[in-house]
Amino acid sequence: MAALTRTFTQSQGPQYVLSDKRDGYEVRSYKESKWIATTVMGTSWKAAIDAGVGNLLDYFARSGKNQTGTSSAIIPVVTKIVPGEGPVCHSTFEVMLADPPALSSDSDASVKVVVMPPMTAYVAQYSGPVSDQIMIDEAERLTDALSRDGVSVSDAHYYTTTYGTVSQEGGIAMDVWFVAK
Repeated sequence: MAALTRTFTQSQGPQYVLSDKRDGYEVRSYKESKWIATTVMGTSWKAAIDAGVGNLLDYFARSGKNQTGTSSAIIPVVTKIVPGEGPVCHSTFEVMLADPPALSSDSDASVKVVVMPPMTAYVAQYSGPVSDQIMIDEAERLTDALSRDGVSVSDAHYYTTTYGTVSQEGGIAMDVWFVAK
């Protein structure tokens, strides 16, 4: 994957207030935020992130929007996952990067500006190599912790966040979020 050539600050990541810290997860209240996004259909979370980030970086390069820095900074990639019906069906992955104020998606139909609404989410943090199986395992751990605590969540969609490039060797920091009902 191409190196990231934009400088992103922590303030451009998903902003939240920590409401509670429990065994195995945190309760966070996320603020409304603006992102630039592309949609990928598929069965693999990692492949969807690779394709989505690649598409967004190509957009930045074509539009000349990547000239604000040369850092390969750790940037958050937020992915909204709408599961397909059935065990092997295609899911919808909306891969999002922070949308700096000057960024516009009006020149590319595959890229859009999205507003993530405010929400309360239950978030598990983990780190390590990026793989579909590890993300599934961590989501199952979060599901077990929430079930233990009697917490119900929306099953319409969930989110993941990766901090770093998905192809980074040695692993990166990641979150999985389930949205409160």
